[in-house]
Amino acid sequence: MLVLETYVDELKNRRPTMAFYPGTENNSDPTCWWGPNVKCVEAMLKTVGFKKTRVVSLKKHRGFPSPNTGRLVIHGWK
Repeated sequence: MLVLETYVDELKNRRPTMAFYPGTENNSDPTCWWGPNVKCVEAMLKTVGFKKTRVVSLKKHRGFPSPNTGRLVIHGWK
């Protein structure tokens, strides 16, 4: 079982997608270059062999850095 907690973006997009943040574009953080949406995280997990996934928690940010972003906790099983 995998427990994954990650930053997510593009929450309004229904297709698997990912935002790219060059340099320090994402809240001046040079270590965070990508913001996948929930559909993208689920698709990536299934692509690498996880047969089942379940979103445990999705907390949307209120305003900063964007109302279209948040934190995701997802479980995956192989």
